[in-house]
Amino acid sequence: MLGSGVKSVFRNPFPNVAKVFRHEFLAGSRVFVPLYGAMFALSVLGGIFVIGNRGIDRIQSEFGSSVLQFVFWSALVVVMGASWIVTITVLARRFSRGILGDEAYLNLTLPVTVGEHLWARVLVALAWFAICSVVMGISILLLAYTYDKTTPLNLAVNIKSDESVSFWLFAANGFWFSLNVLFLCFFTMTVAHLSNDHRKLLTFLVALGSIIVFSNASSIATQIATDIYMSPGMDAPFNLTTLYRYRLSALLVVNALMTLAFLLPTQAILSKRLNLT
Repeated sequence: MLGSGVKSVFRNPFPNVAKVFRHEFLAGSRVFVPLYGAMFALSVLGGIFVIGNRGIDRIQSEFGSSVLQFVFWSALVVVMGASWIVTITVLARRFSRGILGDEAYLNLTLPVTVGEHLWARVLVALAWFAICSVVMGISILLLAYTYDKTTPLNLAVNIKSDESVSFWLFAANGFWFSLNVLFLCFFTMTVAHLSNDHRKLLTFLVALGSIIVFSNASSIATQIATDIYMSPGMDAPFNLTTLYRYRLSALLVVNALMTLAFLLPTQAILSKRLNLT
């Protein structure tokens, strides 16, 4: 009897999380695969056209390559920005429909807990943002390689240099910040559903308050990191890159705390069904 009671309380959540993950991942792939594929194809085409343009005449090829590089870099930046926005928008809408919208009443009748629904979507977000980041990185390196065949690869691969450590810390902060923007959407939409009226106003106020808290926390954390680096006990000579590394490390801590601040209240509200009013 005791064993059956323990099994009923401590059930294995991973099979249900995996099922929800697979369903949400495949649903997102219909939008993300063509979008990320277009980003990658653009960088490949850019490399082909820029390199191919360097064979006619030296002056003409240098001018033509510069123009083509500007065009393809501009297009790549636009596509990357659109990919970032679309990724957040699609994942946020999937969350709203599946947990807060009409689909929620069907999903919550399934033998899957709210926590399993939420954390499966968190894993889906991690997966798609990781894929998006990898495609963005490869696209940048491919197009940058046509301009300088050494600098981009050295910056990314040479992990021993201070510049490379700062580069990877900056990339990690950008990745985590993107996730937190999505988790902020989860949080604001969930809190807004606590009220039947003025949900848009409540969404705006919660988002604004969260952004203010995040900004102030980031400023305080980076100032503390700067004070630690500039303290009298630091005997090493001043190095701007090292200072950036301290500040970026502090921002990683802030991003981690904001993730917890967004996801834990979201799960608590959803678990108590407080949003289903």
